[in-house]
Amino acid sequence: MWIDIIRVQFSREELRLLGGDLTDAEWVVLERLLPAQANRGRRPE
Repeated sequence: MWIDIIRVQFSREELRLLGGDLTDAEWVVLERLLPAQANRGRRPE
């Protein structure tokens, strides 16, 4: 069981330095809203 001291010790809040940093869970929500990749231009390596 997590106690408050351990919860603070392992907190990852400081890793979100920018407002635009997204967690994996947030990307899952946003991913379906993004347009599909275009088939133009140079192919990704």
